[in-house]
Parts: sequence; structure tokens; C-alpha cells
Amino acid sequence: MTHKQLRSLPVFLLALLLVFIPAELLAENADSAEEEAGEVSTPAGISSTAGLKAAIAEIRSLEEKVKETAALYLKSEGEKRELAWAELSRLESRIDAELEKIVGYFAEMQKNGQDTSDLKADVEKIIAADQKLLEEEIKEVVIRLEELSKDRKNADASEKIRVLQSARESLGSLVTMFDAMLKNAKRKELIGIDTTKDLELLDTTLVRWANEVSSRLSLLNKQKDAAESAYNKASEGDKEALKSEIGEIKERHTLMTDSLAKTIEIMKKRGLETGEYSKLLITSTGKITQDIFSQGVAVSLFSEWLGQARDWIMENGASLLFQLIVIILILLAFKFLSALVSRIIARGFERSRLQVSHLFKEFAISISRKLVMLLGILVVLSQIGIDVGPMLAGLGVAGFIIGFALQNTLSNFASGMMILIYRPFDVGDAVEVDGVVGKVQAMTLVSTTVLTFDNQQLMIPNNNIWGNTIKNITARKVRRVDMTFGIGYGDDIAKAEEILWKIVKEHPLVLEEPEPVIKVSALGASSVDFVVRPWSKTADYWDVYWDITRSVKMEFDKAGVSIPFPQSDVHLYHHGREGDDTKALVKE
Repeated sequence: MTHKQLRSLPVFLLALLLVFIPAELLAENADSAEEEAGEVSTPAGISSTAGLKAAIAEIRSLEEKVKETAALYLKSEGEKRELAWAELSRLESRIDAELEKIVGYFAEMQKNGQDTSDLKADVEKIIAADQKLLEEEIKEVVIRLEELSKDRKNADASEKIRVLQSARESLGSLVTMFDAMLKNAKRKELIGIDTTKDLELLDTTLVRWANEVSSRLSLLNKQKDAAESAYNKASEGDKEALKSEIGEIKERHTLMTDSLAKTIEIMKKRGLETGEYSKLLITSTGKITQDIFSQGVAVSLFSEWLGQARDWIMENGASLLFQLIVIILILLAFKFLSALVSRIIARGFERSRLQVSHLFKEFAISISRKLVMLLGILVVLSQIGIDVGPMLAGLGVAGFIIGFALQNTLSNFASGMMILIYRPFDVGDAVEVDGVVGKVQAMTLVSTTVLTFDNQQLMIPNNNIWGNTIKNITARKVRRVDMTFGIGYGDDIAKAEEILWKIVKEHPLVLEEPEPVIKVSALGASSVDFVVRPWSKTADYWDVYWDITRSVKMEFDKAGVSIPFPQSDVHLYHHGREGDDTKALVKE
């Protein structure tokens, strides 16, 4: 199936739906077009008889000029020939305008009951002369188009532009002449002249020309597809010449599609069958027009597409299926290879003596798996014929643009890499980062997930972590437990110190080395303070802290050692009558 056939799929699917629209709804445009073609205008401000005679005289004068210009056209070449042809087209437009006046005056005279027998012969003769002139000009245009086609083959680049322009003007003139022939037939009907032969000639001419344009357009479609296919397969050095060739083919293709579209419009006015031509026009341009509503066009388009699809499947189905199987096998192989590589890297880390963090291990395993799969995708793309070189270059440019747009994300990425390299913490460590205290649960190159001790899950950008102080609470295996206890000023310091040493030494989780420290550290406002600093394993920190605190309270109570709390003395003075002073002391 060609690229053009695939591109036309929506056209055919839509055509299948449109074919069921009632034909009565489609007839209005054609009826209005025929009515428009039969209308003639009647000039105002002048008598019908005088106006008719003046128009006849003007047409005869124009006919003489046409003969002179036609003779000049036949014997001229190059630019002079082009100018002569342009003048002929201008004269034809003036003759057409005068004919409109003549028919308008004549119809007005008949409507007013005036005698038109003397003028009818002159009018008929003028219309017949114009009809003959149109027939000769049509033949001349067809010959001219053949000559232009031959000139184009041997012309250089600049000359081809002139040839295409001339062809465009000639095709436009030809369609104008077809329309003028139809107008002449309508004019003859208005003045009561038989138009059977004229209309038969017009119908024959239209069908012959539609067939000619269709043949040329079908050939151009094949040339266009072949040139585009060759361009896609050509090397960079050969593409420039093919590009110029494709451009020229597209220009000629546009000329033919425009000419066929205008010819179809005139054929519709005559009620001629245009289904095949409309179908060719739609498939050639890929544009949906109202012609798709014509009887049989949509069904024909869909049937043709089904046939093309069936032929393409019969021709390429086996190779496509084989290629699909190969692609699936390649992806499965690289998926297996990625899993194998990740296992090898994991075992390498386990057996290696390198001290790397769990985060770095996970990152290395994950990135290796993804790189292998990316390589597999590139192999698949090359297998189906896609050049991955330009795509990789494009990804580089896109990466630069995306990187500029995502500066903050890249900053987090860089911080994540620094964390992986310097390993300030690992998964499972208790940390204090960015004002958050908790256990590291997971980490990516962009963010770190921390689970707080009250079971809240927080995702912290890596840039916030690396740019601030990082406190790793569980980085060391042994920690010192810092506690402070106070006794009253009236209590025995030696006794209290003995109790504290007993509690610390008897606790099973307190380490002998480093040795604990118990000292009087401060004389407070209402207490004598001891610092108690035993050492324990990091995992036992809170158990030691809580157990010793509880034991100190219980043992102090047993030994009668007080643990003071803040208190104050309040003195109240009462002043009575003169010479009567009363002073009261209230202790709280």
C-alpha cells in the first residue's frame, strides 16, 4: 500500500458514511447552477432596438480584431506569441459581454411584442460565428498544450517556469471556452433557435477533455508516488535533484486537478456522468468535496481502497508478519538481557570490597537495565528502517532545550548524584534533613523519601538536602546517651551519685567501653544537677534513655532523694492604721 493510499483512508471511511445521504438533498446546487447559467441581463438606459444594433456592430468590429490577432498569433513565436494569445482571450471576453447585451435586448423586444424577424437572422449568425470561433479556439488550445508539453521536456529550469505559466493560462482559457459554449446554447434557446447539435458537440468535447485530463492526472499520480519513493531512498547528494523534480510534478499535478475540477463543474451543468472523474479528483488531492455525494462515488472509493488494502496485505502480509515477530523477539531478548545485566551488577556489588551505599547500588542496577532496553529500542527502530542517527541528534537538541526549561529539576539531579557519590546517608538511616527527622525510605536522582517517626511520608527535593546540613543519626554504631538529673540542695550528693552509678552499670544495654560519665554539672536555681552520659549501641539509644530515666525516679524515691521542681516564696505585707504594722509571710 502506498503512502498516498494510507493517507486517503479517512476519505474513504467518510465516503462510506456520506453515501447514505438522500440524493434529493444534493440536487439543489446543480439546479441553482443551471438557473444561473440561463440568466441574461438587459442593459438599461437605451432603446432595445438601438442597443441591439450597436452591440451587433461592436461584435463585428471585435471579430475583425480577432482575425487579425489570430493571424499574428499563428506567425509569431516566443513572447509575441504569448502577448497575442493574451489579446485573443481579452477579445473573447469582450465578445461574450456583447453577446449578453444582444440576447438581453432581443429578449426585451420579444417581451414587449416588438417585431424581431429582421434582426433574428443577424443575431443567429453572430452567435453561430462565435460558436465556430470557440470551436476553433478549443482545437488551437489543445494543440498549444501539446506543444507546451513537448517544450517542457527540453527546457531548462527558468524556461520550465514560463512553460508552466503558459499551460496554466491555456487551461484556464479552455475551461472558459467550454462555459462560453454552454452560454451560447442557452442564448440560442432564449431566442428560439434549436441547440441540439451544439449541446451534443459540447458534451462530446467535455467528455473527451475530461478523459484526456484524467489520463494525464493518473500518470502524474504514478510519477509523483515514484519520485517521492525514490527521494525517501536516495542519498543526501541525490535528494536535491529529486526535490526539484518532485516540485515540478506537483505543479503539473495542480494544473491538471484544477482543470478537471472546473471541467466537472461544467459537466454537472449539462447533467453528464462525473462519478469516475470525481473519484479520481478526490483520490488525487486527498480533499473531500461535495462530489463525494455523487451517486456511487463514495462506494466506489471505499471498494477501491478495500481492494488496494487486500492486494497490499497479500503482497506484504507475510514479510510484515515476519518483521513483527522479529521485533517482538528482539524486545524479549533485550528484556532478558537487561534482567541478566542487573543481576550481574547486583552480584558484583555483593562480592566487591567497595564500600558503596545501597542507594548507589539501586541506582546502578536501575540505570543499567534501562540502558539495555534503550539499546533494544534503537535496534528495533533500525530494523524497521528508521535512521536513528538524525533522531539521536534531534534528541540532543531537544535535551538542551528541555534542560534549559527544567533547571531546578537538573539541580536536584546534580544534588542526587553528589549524595550518591559522597554517601552522607543510606536507605534505613535515621536522619535530620531540611528540618525533617525520620528514616530514609527511598531515593531517586531528583528526590529523597523520608518516613517520619509518626509515620508520615515526605518527599524532599535533593537540592534542599545537599544545600543544607545533613544530620545522620544512625551513621555510627555507638552513641552517647546524654541525660541530666537534679537533686535538692538538702540531699546527700554522694548517695545520689552512688544510686546513679548503680543504675547505669546494671543496665544490660549500657556499654562498658567507652566508660560512662556521671558528674555534678551545675548548681541550679533550685537543684543540684548531675550529667549522666552512658554509651550504647545506636539501635538501643532510646531504650537506654527511657529505662534509666524511669529507674532514677524509682530509686531516688526509695532512697528519699528528692527531685526538686521550680518553686518561689511570696511575701505579703499588710499596712493598717498609723503605728500598726502587720507583716505576714506566706510560703508556697
